[in-house]
Amino acid sequence: MELRVMTVEWAEELVCLLRENKDRFCPVEPLRPEEYYTAEFHRLWLEKNGENTSEIAFGLFEAGRLSGQIKLSVIQRGASQSAAMGYWVDRASEGRGCCSWMVSETLRYARDKLGLHRVWASVLPENKASQRVLEKNGFSRFGLSRDHLCIAGQWRDHLLYEIILPDLT
Repeated sequence: MELRVMTVEWAEELVCLLRENKDRFCPVEPLRPEEYYTAEFHRLWLEKNGENTSEIAFGLFEAGRLSGQIKLSVIQRGASQSAAMGYWVDRASEGRGCCSWMVSETLRYARDKLGLHRVWASVLPENKASQRVLEKNGFSRFGLSRDHLCIAGQWRDHLLYEIILPDLT
């Protein structure tokens, strides 16, 4: 497995994965316009991807093939030095430890390269697998955010998790 900062060259492959997994993602993600499933949409987004922005996305590559993504977003500098984390993997990569590995590697990057102090994530209460991934990587549950995100057209509560990165071993 390899984690790479996403670049525009991967837009086509990313869109193919998103389309292939659309039936899995739609019930647990915000409603997406049809343009979201185009390479042009993701090319424009990936042109701005990187360390000097408020978000950075990494691709999970297995045998040279894109199989997932993890993103640090809402990156705040100054007194906060924090970011939100979100991730997904292709159906074929589920249940093989890929998410746990991506989270672990991204936390190290967030601490060592970005100098972040805290990373947090929000998870639907029924998403037990993602909760296990976070807990396995040292995240602690710290609350419930009511009507946190509009998922599949409905406001949904989310469990909140966080990790303080200097404590990362």
